[in-house]
Amino acid sequence: MLATAVGQQGAFDRSRALFERAVEIAREQGPSSVLASALFNLGDLEYASSTFPRSLELSREVLDVFARVGDAQGEAHARIAIVLNTTLGWRSFGCDSWDSRGNW
Repeated sequence: MLATAVGQQGAFDRSRALFERAVEIAREQGPSSVLASALFNLGDLEYASSTFPRSLELSREVLDVFARVGDAQGEAHARIAIVLNTTLGWRSFGCDSWDSRGNW
């Protein structure tokens, strides 16, 4: 994906804009694996940029989209992203506990 290549070169703002556009276009088609993938990649970029609240929000949406399209493997990947956000990412803010929905 172009957005991924741009991000790997360190142009995170441009990469974010491209992923956001991909999400926008995919949303017009309704829930799909394409939408879930675009959301997942945007969430990954937000995680790498230490924007953990946004990454967690996107990961939760990814989980919902994968569930709606019946992609169990995608759901598993989204759950891993949620765990990473709630255990690794948020700990950098000094938080040390969460409720069953992943809220600090």
